Amino acid sequence: MRAAERALDASSCDVIWSQWLIPCGAIGARLARRRGVPHLATAHGADVAWLERVARVPGVKSALASLWSHSVLTAPAERTAARVGAALGRSDVRCAPLPASVPASPQAGGLPRLLFLGRFEPIKGPDLLLEALALLPRGLFRDVTLAGAGSLEGALRERSGRLGIPVRFPGVVEGAAKAATLAASHAVVLPSQRLRDGRVEGLPHAAFEALAAGRPLVAPREGALADLIAGSGAGVLYDAPADREGRVRSLARALLALGRRPQGLRELAARARAAGEAFRPPRSLICWHERLIACAAGTA
Repeated sequence: MRAAERALDASSCDVIWSQWLIPCGAIGARLARRRGVPHLATAHGADVAWLERVARVPGVKSALASLWSHSVLTAPAERTAARVGAALGRSDVRCAPLPASVPASPQAGGLPRLLFLGRFEPIKGPDLLLEALALLPRGLFRDVTLAGAGSLEGALRERSGRLGIPVRFPGVVEGAAKAATLAASHAVVLPSQRLRDGRVEGLPHAAFEALAAGRPLVAPREGALADLIAGSGAGVLYDAPADREGRVRSLARALLALGRRPQGLRELAARARAAGEAFRPPRSLICWHERLIACAAGTA
């Protein structure tokens, strides 16, 4: 809050734009009111799950609704926007696609190569991918790359040594390295899992980047990510039972079908490239530009 105050003192601004409702959205809302500046807040995922939990506490929902009553609220997915609106009792939460500047690239030949891109944390499910691959016969995939970092890294590295295919750990990839990693893959697997408190994955930025690169997605049939894949046909959805073993087996079946019919990946890649157009600059940035202009003008 103090850092934001100093930034506002140093220069004027037309809009305060907060990423995540908590904490930045709350800070931005208070600053905007005190400074008389329009406020735009974008919800993403974990903040929405938190909002839904605390909004059930008596009195909290009305307090949060009052906090953001003068703020324009947005989200990167229709389902996410609907969740925020339901939690706050609002019908004006809008959706706009997040930009992904990864260039599209042709798909290489040979055995398919799988990629996981994201944090090595339980909700992201990279461990589920390795467990599913352990159930499959050898020779279906050339290798799998786990790009990222997090608390599960040690366990993932230990588990990878017992697989029948090479597992690569390039660390956190950004910029050109991320584009090259996506270009070398044939499909991006985002095997999220439901946490004990009921939280599920939202719409990870890795999904936008994969589609922008023309790489199909493999994901569970739940949440905003499933909506994206079902609506675009740019990937494979598998059933997402509540128990871990059932989810691993379901993912394994999806990967088995994918590995046995690699020609299907080319069809999925074409759909991925088409779906990725929505997230490419300047198309996605024009959408956000319009949102910011409307917010500044008070017409959002």
